[in-house]
Amino acid sequence: KMLQRLMVKKAQEEFVLSPWRKIMQKYFGTVLEIVSLLRNGESVIIQSPKNHHVTSAVSAFVQVLIDPFFRSLTGFCVLLEKEIFNQRWLTKTVVSRWVSLFVFLQGVYECIYQFPDIFEYNENMLLYLLEYG
Repeated sequence: KMLQRLMVKKAQEEFVLSPWRKIMQKYFGTVLEIVSLLRNGESVIIQSPKNHHVTSAVSAFVQVLIDPFFRSLTGFCVLLEKEIFNQRWLTKTVVSRWVSLFVFLQGVYECIYQFPDIFEYNENMLLYLLEYG
């Protein structure tokens, strides 16, 4: 058990130092800021000339948080087609496609993990999308 605790602690330390953590912190921060603006009645344009492949992930995740329809199975499929697997998807590099999909699914996973009862789908669907998406 002591070895297992040490391994978990080492993994946590590596995550804290990883660039991926900073990417996800920025992603979640941006999404929460947009959600807050929308809930206060503000209009929002989501645009990022530098990281255009993440723009669709941000937009999709905001919609999952704001609209319960996108937490239904039908709504999630509509959202994937509309925001993730759209015409822009075909013009992205394979790496950009994967990053966009992974960032979006990571956000959705965090919500499913914390609030499983408000979703009609679960992490198995997300894993399937990562594997075959």
